[in-house]
Amino acid sequence: MKVLVTTAHPDDMETAIGGLVYKLCHAGHEVHTIVATSGRKNKELNGRPMIDVREEESRRAHASVGAVPHFLQTMYPELDLETGSLSDTSQMREFVSHLVNNVYKPDVVFTFWPVDVHPDHRAIACLTMNACLQKGMNREIFCF
Repeated sequence: MKVLVTTAHPDDMETAIGGLVYKLCHAGHEVHTIVATSGRKNKELNGRPMIDVREEESRRAHASVGAVPHFLQTMYPELDLETGSLSDTSQMREFVSHLVNNVYKPDVVFTFWPVDVHPDHRAIACLTMNACLQKGMNREIFCF
């Protein structure tokens, strides 16, 4: 089974759904995650840009559970997806819909609840649900 987890930040997978992702991967399922935002753009940690630190930590966390991360800010820097900037716009709806329905094509999708307290979490949840509920798409959606 192909599984897609959509998250807003580089640490969301491991803090919100890491245990389930581990179980799915070790049961033989193919698990990919979309990490929408980059982290803090103008911050540093020990002289390294925080974006690089957070992506490296997230890659290691994904490797430890067996999932494949896809960092939108790294793949599509023109989107300028910094933490706190994610929103449910028509451009982002089309973009996320394309990724879900034409690139990853999952059987099952996990995302945040659309009523989450964090605005980035709400945005990625709404964007993901919009993509999964389009006419002709038949995917199970679970919220965490």
